[in-house]
Amino acid sequence: MDVSRPTAATGIPAAQPDAVGATLHAAGHWRGADDVEIDVIVVSQGGRIPDHLGRRDQLCIVVCGTGSVTGGGVVAAVGVGDTVLWRSGELRSVVAEEELVLVSVRVAQRVTRP
Repeated sequence: MDVSRPTAATGIPAAQPDAVGATLHAAGHWRGADDVEIDVIVVSQGGRIPDHLGRRDQLCIVVCGTGSVTGGGVVAAVGVGDTVLWRSGELRSVVAEEELVLVSVRVAQRVTRP
């Protein structure tokens, strides 16, 4: 078993240079043999991750807070328990009304429903 506990010291700014109040917690980052990345993303109240093209399919699960997401030109409100799936090459963004905590799973292969 391996337990990871992100702290403020392990947080790094989100990859987008103009992201405001968004942190990718590196201690929660895992990369698997099948090129799967799992991260914890925290977006502070009023923070945002601006529009950017994703290089992989990305599934996010909202575990805390409320906000909105954009994908494919559609804006949707999100809250605890919601999941968001963006496809590789899709323009995406996140805005937090309250502090928003997301568990992000990015994969090189196409994600499908069972």
